[in-house]
Amino acid sequence: AILGQLSALRRLNLSSCESLRRLPESVAGLAALEDLQLAFCKGLQELPADIGQLGALKRLRLTACPAIRSFPASLVELAALEDLDLCCRSLLELPADLGRLCALRRLNLSACHSLRRLPGSIGRLVELESLSLSDAELLQELPPDLERLVGLKHLGLFRCERLRRLPKSVAWLENLEKLDLMSCPALEELPVEIGELFALTRLNLDHCAHLCHLPASIARLMALERLDLSYCSGLLELPDGIGQLASLKRLQLKACDKL
Repeated sequence: AILGQLSALRRLNLSSCESLRRLPESVAGLAALEDLQLAFCKGLQELPADIGQLGALKRLRLTACPAIRSFPASLVELAALEDLDLCCRSLLELPADLGRLCALRRLNLSACHSLRRLPGSIGRLVELESLSLSDAELLQELPPDLERLVGLKHLGLFRCERLRRLPKSVAWLENLEKLDLMSCPALEELPVEIGELFALTRLNLDHCAHLCHLPASIARLMALERLDLSYCSGLLELPDGIGQLASLKRLQLKACDKL
């Protein structure tokens, strides 16, 4: 109850409080709070049900909290939230209305080993600039309407071991600059329209062992500066037009044994 009386508090860091199981409900009364850090709280099981009342909160970091399996529905009411880290290995699902976080610019869901899918509402996050889903081991697909993420600049899918393909809507992310698909061993193909990513400067496909071909449209990526294809052991050939990549500064082809 005392914590909730700190009406001017802007930053609260409870990281590495390993025995902390829950936060007092009074935390939801911290009207000025902008930054809440809860990393490495191994015993933390839940967030306060009324956490959505933190109207000034801009950053929430919930990283390496292995006992967290879900979040209160009010999480989506954090209207000022810009930066959200939810890196919890036991997390089973995200709130269905996650798209209501209309100010969100950065969403980090890395190391969510139990997460199988993203809510369809994620397409409503039009201010989102960075989406990280690295080490989401059970994730098999992305929502089909990703083109609505008009502000997205970085999409990280590093080590998504069950991801087999991307929705073609990825190709309509007109501001995307970096696409990281490193160590996605089940990835079989890229969208044929990938050449529409005119802002893309880096494409990382290292260790995508099942990838046999690249779409011909990749030759239209005129802003591409770096293309990483090392350890793509199934890659049979490069597109004929790859020499048209006028901005390309670095091409990695290490251990592509079938080329």
